[in-house]
Amino acid sequence: MMMYWWILIGAVVLAAILLPVSRWKTKNENNLEDSLQILKKRMQKVK
Repeated sequence: MMMYWWILIGAVVLAAILLPVSRWKTKNENNLEDSLQILKKRMQKVK
């Protein structure tokens, strides 16, 4: 019975870690491109 609980807890913890990470990655891929564009603009201003 205890083993069952550990598997359940492990699955919940894994889901709690993986879900935000995958969401964060998809968000960040878009944000990364945006921040790259902003960086390029700033570099041009500096020059």
